[in-house]
Amino acid sequence: MKKTVKTLMASLAASAVIFTGTNAAFAHEDFSPVYVEAPKESSYSKIFKAMSKEDMRDLNAAISATAKYKDFSVAVDAGYKFDGPFAAIPVGGMGIHRTNFDISNDAILDPRQPENLLYEPQKDGRMKLVGIEYHVKADLVDEAPTLFGQTFDGPMLNHHIDTSNMTEEQIHELTHDRKNMHYDLHVWIWEHNPNGLFTMWNPNISDKSNGTVLPQ
Repeated sequence: MKKTVKTLMASLAASAVIFTGTNAAFAHEDFSPVYVEAPKESSYSKIFKAMSKEDMRDLNAAISATAKYKDFSVAVDAGYKFDGPFAAIPVGGMGIHRTNFDISNDAILDPRQPENLLYEPQKDGRMKLVGIEYHVKADLVDEAPTLFGQTFDGPMLNHHIDTSNMTEEQIHELTHDRKNMHYDLHVWIWEHNPNGLFTMWNPNISDKSNGTVLPQ
């Protein structure tokens, strides 16, 4: 497993710019107008250098445990279900979320069992695993969780809440009820992110399906 992490470190070089998106005015699929994004380091070497042995061990475990999901059918069989359309904004994408709803409604964080898998649709209809995402409902915790030495992004409105036809007052009311909010952490272990391993949006991710019918 140590070899896997060393390979990742060697192959995923990035610049040394700190990416911060605090109080950014956009969110997943633009459904949520406001979220808090924790500051992230973009340099992979600096990220790994700052991680404790325990954090590195957990990241190593995540890599080893999720490699099998490169085979999309394995993810489907494991209970990861379609959870919304391709998520992207001008600065980058996330891909299509596949969520394991059996583990997404608790406060347990297991590096080996991410709540979400992130896939990039390909021209031929294949689903390419590009990253993983950990997810915790805001009403289950008192503050932003941490994993791999990283603070989760959030709180933010839950992805299924569409605010496009809501008034500012309605949105304000939603964001002041933690039952409508969550925290999450994206980890780009299967596709390099020039903005950082743990940064929310990845400019290397795009919908390449060109109208191909994708699995639900």
